[in-house]
Amino acid sequence: MRLKDLLKFLLIMCFMLLCFTKNSYSQIQNDSTRIITVIQKMFEGMRLGNEKLFISAFDSSAVLMSIGNSLGKTNIHTDDYISFAHAVGTPHPQAWDERITNPVIHISGDLASVWAEYSFYLGDKLNHCGIDSFQLVKRDDGWKILVIVDTRQKGGCEK
Repeated sequence: MRLKDLLKFLLIMCFMLLCFTKNSYSQIQNDSTRIITVIQKMFEGMRLGNEKLFISAFDSSAVLMSIGNSLGKTNIHTDDYISFAHAVGTPHPQAWDERITNPVIHISGDLASVWAEYSFYLGDKLNHCGIDSFQLVKRDDGWKILVIVDTRQKGGCEK
């Protein structure tokens, strides 16, 4: 192969790599936006006490978990999302308002992970805070929450 042909080949390969990288980056940005939208839809369902909106954010095999500490011992509480959705849909005197900040998103194919700080308010009053860890799966109808694991703390939430 002549030098001219080699340079031509390398230039074409670089162009193809650039196009692939641009398309991959664009897809990751689109998926990241869709993932955060699904999580916000779930929180909107909580705020409104809307069980159907809340459930629409989840995969049918989803599970919820909380990790706590009592008397120096780690406790794990597991709940299915349907039971929690019923609690969400039961009227409350104050809105359940969970707000996430600083989400970090990782995506690999049909799996996504989101790690975010959160603050949970009952009405306008801060109740607790912690970390939310979401695992999402990409289905034919879009991203769905598969697992949520959270931590909860009562103190040290004010920033």
